[in-house]
Amino acid sequence: MIIDDEDTDFNEDGLRTYRGIFFTGSVVEKLEDGTIVSEIAYKDGIRDGTTRSFYYSGAKQTEGNYHLGVPVGTHRTWYENGKLQSEMEFDDLGQVQSRKHWPNQD
Repeated sequence: MIIDDEDTDFNEDGLRTYRGIFFTGSVVEKLEDGTIVSEIAYKDGIRDGTTRSFYYSGAKQTEGNYHLGVPVGTHRTWYENGKLQSEMEFDDLGQVQSRKHWPNQD
């Protein structure tokens, strides 16, 4: 299920809900013109799965995966021109294993 950010809430524990129930699916945030600026996957109200954000131009800004609210695997950030800006590698416990950064060279 994919729903709009405005249709969800957070409970007192910070868990995402939809119509009072812990949400499972993807939540998208859009600009007035329909441009998607973020897409976040949840399982039972907790961030779980792929998270992406986009520049207002539509170019991808960030992407990474979460498991039960913990960042795992490779998380990347791009410059608006599409060039890779940074990369962080997380272990299964959310601990940073490596970091890389590249300058924006047009």
